[in-house]
Amino acid sequence: MPLIHDDDGARLEIRGRGFLYYVSPEGKEYQVNSEMVGTEEYDIAAYASDITLVGQQTQVTAQERVEIISRVRKLCDKGSVRIRIFE
Repeated sequence: MPLIHDDDGARLEIRGRGFLYYVSPEGKEYQVNSEMVGTEEYDIAAYASDITLVGQQTQVTAQERVEIISRVRKLCDKGSVRIRIFE
């Protein structure tokens, strides 16, 4: 699926119908629960309340979620992927 890179090393992959795979500029790997949709408004629905660090089952902090979602939005814009974030 689409792989979108940013100049600082962050990247986003759309992996199937179940999640987005986001790698921060520092190399931390996250899964963002999402689903592909077919509306005129957006292509992907992502759930900010369901983000995990890859390899761990714990949820990330609220501050981390805000930063991750902000970066995911930016990367989606860069890749012309329309996203809607749900809490």
